[in-house]
This record gives sequence, structure tokens and C-alpha cells, in this order.
Amino acid sequence: MAEVDQIGFLPLEIKLSILSRLRIKYAVRTSALAHSWRHVWTHLSCLCLNSVQDLLGDTRKPPNISNIFTVSTSWIQCVHRLVSSLRGPLLVFQFFSFPNSDKRGPLLQSLLDLLLQKGGVQTLDLSFYNNPGKIHLPWFHSLQMLRLSRCHIALPTGFQGFHRLETLDLYEVEIPNDDLNLLLLTSQKLTSLMITKCQASGNPLSVNLSLPLLRHLEFGINEFVENTSVDSSPCLEHATITLRHAAIAFSFAAKILNALSGCRYHGSEGV
Repeated sequence: MAEVDQIGFLPLEIKLSILSRLRIKYAVRTSALAHSWRHVWTHLSCLCLNSVQDLLGDTRKPPNISNIFTVSTSWIQCVHRLVSSLRGPLLVFQFFSFPNSDKRGPLLQSLLDLLLQKGGVQTLDLSFYNNPGKIHLPWFHSLQMLRLSRCHIALPTGFQGFHRLETLDLYEVEIPNDDLNLLLLTSQKLTSLMITKCQASGNPLSVNLSLPLLRHLEFGINEFVENTSVDSSPCLEHATITLRHAAIAFSFAAKILNALSGCRYHGSEGV
């Protein structure tokens, strides 16, 4: 008696739910299960990619560093092909890159431009082991969450803002001071803002906060913030400020507390 296909007739939504829990390389391989599974993965709307896990295997085993260095370009190209194969909009894109896979600025820029063409990106999370060089951040109209780590970014010419952005998290990001303030000024729906160890081409940042819906503020500041002003953030409920020198920390906290009433302040020393 012929075996009955137990999973081939599952609704597409359930198949996608199953695939979303797999590493992308395994999700792609499900195309070989049966005709009914062929290319189902191309309907995924979320890609969470780790250059070590997805390319080299289990990170619980010590990775072969020489392999990381030799496959870095093909890894980025592989991601580009994956995104190109998707049939619908990509709502969530999370990308973590390991040593030497970062030194591919033009390929990374091409990947971001492709994401813009796909449309619909709501969550963009880019984390690099080393700074890959300057990247021009495309104007993602639907962006709601932006997390960037260890990179150098600039805004596109004529940037009009991420009008739906609610969460902004920058860690060790190099960004022109004017670009950062333009990003904040045009992101009036921000409810959560985290800026940690960021700078403007090695120069101190001057940050102006005027965010009417901001509830959560976190600053991890070295010597890179020269002047920070808070014009208006009436909804602020929680502020965490971490600096190297306690005297500077209290001075900075006083600046926020003098501008805002009802803010619950939690300060800490060190970085």
C-alpha cells in the first residue's frame, strides 16, 4: 500500500510556520521533500541569518577560522541569492556577520538596495563583527524597528524619515552628526531609543531629542557625546545612562531630569 503523504497537504501558513523555525539552509532543503514542498521557503517573510551557524554549522563546535576567511564573499553572495529568490515582501531581516565576512562593503550595499526593492521591511537588524565600511541606509518606508551594531552608516540624499519607526538601537555606530539628528527629528513615532558608544567620524556627537512618544531612553556614552539636549519628550518613563565617569553621568542625568518631570532614572558607572 502506498504511503500517504502526511504533511504535503498542510496549508501554506502552517508550512511557513514550520520553516520559520529552521535554519535557512534546512528550510531551503525542504524543497526536496515532495513536490508540494517545492519552493515553499520562497514565501518566507522573515530571514534571520548568522554567517557562522548558517554557513559553517553548529557554533558549539570551534569554527575553522580559515574557512570563515575563505567563504566570506560567497556567504554574502549566497544571502543575496536567497533574498532574490523570495516571492513576497521581506518583513524581517536579521543579519549577523563574523570575522572578515564584514569587509564586503559594495556587496552589503547591494544587499540593502535589494531589500529596498523587495519592499515591506519592518524590522532591520544588522550586526557586524568588524566595521564593514560606510553603508548608505536605504529609505525603508515601512520600517518599525532598526538595530545596527558596529558599522558606519549615512542617510540617503533627500531622506524624509522613517515615519513608522518605533525602536532605534545603535551600538558602536559611526554616523555623521547631522544624519543622526535628522534621523531622530524625522522619527516622531519613536518609543524606544538606545545609543551606545556611537560617534561622528571620531568626533563628539551633539544630540537633540524632541520625541513626543519616547518612553524608553538608554545612553551608553564614552567621550563621544559633546552636547545632548532634551527639548520635548513628555512620555518618557524610563532612562538608563551609562558613562565612564560618575560626575559626568550625574551631570547628564540632571540635564534630562531638569527637562522632564516624572522620569524614573537609573544611572550606572562604567561601560
